[in-house]
Amino acid sequence: MTQRGKLIILSGPSGTGKSTVVGKTMELRDDLCFSVSVTTRKPRPGEVNGEDYFFISREQFDAMVMRDELLEHATYVQNSYGTPREYVETQLDKGLNVILEIGRA
Repeated sequence: MTQRGKLIILSGPSGTGKSTVVGKTMELRDDLCFSVSVTTRKPRPGEVNGEDYFFISREQFDAMVMRDELLEHATYVQNSYGTPREYVETQLDKGLNVILEIGRA
């Protein structure tokens, strides 16, 4: 049986280099996966749904909150962001260590 992965949380204010640290760490390890967040904001040019974020409507987001499907969630600049519980649990069950990057105001 595969050993369950660990959840690694990296948190800090915008612009502190969280993405740089995550990117470099993921280059060095093959047992890591990045936690893809859900967001209500529109995709930016070049962003891929399911890779950069899961882009969803406000109604879908609110329903996920009501069903307790997010490990954490917050609103920033009128857009909501959250970590989907099912996605993270699935990766952990595969034995992958999941990096969760959370911004702070």
